[in-house]
Amino acid sequence: MDINNNNPKPLTVAWVATALIASSVEPLVVKLGYKGAATAYQFLVLKLVLGGLFIAPIYRYIRWVGWQNFKSLLLLSFFFILNYLFIFYSLETITASVLVTIITTTPAVVAIVNQIRFRESAGAKFWSGFALCFAGVALTIDLLGGSSVLNPFGIALAFLSVGTSTLYRTKMDLVTKEIQPITISAYIFMINAVIGIFFLPWIGNLSSYTWQLAAWIGFAGAIANIAFISALKLIGSTRISILTVLQRPLVIVLAALVLKEPLSSSQIVGIVMVLLGVQMAKLPPKKILKEKTLEPMPVASEA
Repeated sequence: MDINNNNPKPLTVAWVATALIASSVEPLVVKLGYKGAATAYQFLVLKLVLGGLFIAPIYRYIRWVGWQNFKSLLLLSFFFILNYLFIFYSLETITASVLVTIITTTPAVVAIVNQIRFRESAGAKFWSGFALCFAGVALTIDLLGGSSVLNPFGIALAFLSVGTSTLYRTKMDLVTKEIQPITISAYIFMINAVIGIFFLPWIGNLSSYTWQLAAWIGFAGAIANIAFISALKLIGSTRISILTVLQRPLVIVLAALVLKEPLSSSQIVGIVMVLLGVQMAKLPPKKILKEKTLEPMPVASEA
């Protein structure tokens, strides 16, 4: 699959579009929930439990994958939960726009990690396009105008989410070579649900409004995860990370409409710059420069 092809396969386009839309809903819903007195702990636990329930129909695709692969899936689940813990708690102190701006650095980190592992090559065009993305992102949150109020603790959590997201994506890149995406999603959400149920007794009293928002978060998260893993399998962790930069301007626009946050002319210019930067930052077709293998992973059982 060549993501640079002018006519990408419809399936890839569909998976990427679904992942972008579904994942863009979440930070907005979380911010709405905080206005209604919900907490990060409540949303995180409910996301794990309800996400596991929504995705239950695909549990029939669960097959025993061997202990080595199962340990990899447990590690992915850990990265998944830790990433959302950082995201949800950061949203208590910073805006959705600031959060997604920081998360925009994830593709660069993923690209650097992949180059260290001698798996992919990113040249001058990639980094020039990514620099344009960063400049556009700075405009979308009016950093140049100094109007944004940045909470140090929230910013630190946001950057920690970049780290866990990078670990999740690069590890997932390896696991999808051994296990089908739908099986990976089934395992991860089942593990997440079990962990969420364990913490459920301490969730406290919830309003019906919080339950409704949590249901949306669980549903959107389940759909986004399946779409993301499927797209990652087709085009790799670096490319899917670059394409998900499109989520940032999308969240800005949705925040202006849903959360009534003003959309300035500089933000509009920034959105255009991000879109242009994404086009420039596409990597050439995958090239395995030098394979660094740690331990061979057993092939997933089809029984």
